[in-house]
Formats: sequence, C-alpha cells, structure tokens
Amino acid sequence: MLQLLCNSVSYIYLTKGHIMKTSYYSKYRAGAGAVCISTYPPKWIKGKIPEYLKLAPQFNFRISYEEYLDKYFAQLAKLNPQQVWEELHQLTKGVEPVLLCYEAPPFNRHNFCHRHMVAEWIENNLGIIVPEWEKPETDSLF
Repeated sequence: MLQLLCNSVSYIYLTKGHIMKTSYYSKYRAGAGAVCISTYPPKWIKGKIPEYLKLAPQFNFRISYEEYLDKYFAQLAKLNPQQVWEELHQLTKGVEPVLLCYEAPPFNRHNFCHRHMVAEWIENNLGIIVPEWEKPETDSLF
C-alpha cells in the first residue's frame, strides 16, 4: 500500500507508480529493477544488473559506526537527491528500482547497511519512503 504524501515532487512520482525499495543480493538476486549500490558487486551478479556507483561508499569500510555515518552522509550531501532518484529510475527503464548491497538483517551498530542510509536520505530530502523489499505472498489454491 502506498502512503500518500503531501510533497508535490513525491506526489508526482507516486501517482505515476514510481517508487523504490532496498534489499540485499542473496535475497533479491537479480530480480526486476535490481541496482547494485555497493563498491564491489558479487561476481555472480556483476554485469547482470546496472551499477550506480554514486551511492557506493567511497571510503574504507573498516571504521567505527559513527565514523561510517559521518563519512557516508557527507558523501550523500554532495549529491542532488532528485537527480539520483531520476537516474535510478532511468537505469531501471521504468521498473521500480531495488537498491542492493550485501548486508542482511538484523541491523545494529556492528551490522549496519548503507542502503538504509540512502533510504533515510531520500525520505529526508524528497519525502518519499523507501522500504525494504519483501517477497510477495503468493495465493495458494489449497
């Protein structure tokens, strides 16, 4: 269910059906709209889905959680969120983008994930909620 937002930019995208989700490689695999936002995609998926390196962390990952947050949000601050949104939708040719990286839940200070930081950044700047992708429930005949 889509949440109706008052932000006019968000309203335009949501009424056209353009939304976005996040997930991790081993869950979503190379599904429709998959976009790699990690620095190094898994070998089994490289070349099979588009890469969007503007959202890939551009620094050494082996740092504290606090330092990671500071560096990654500083990296995002150099980008135009509206332009990123539009480029991601162009990359997927009208299919809902699903931003992928490696980390699987549960998330905490030791297992954190930049795709959720991207989702937060988009929500804070464009007013669009970017949820984690969930496998659709299938109707059973039995």
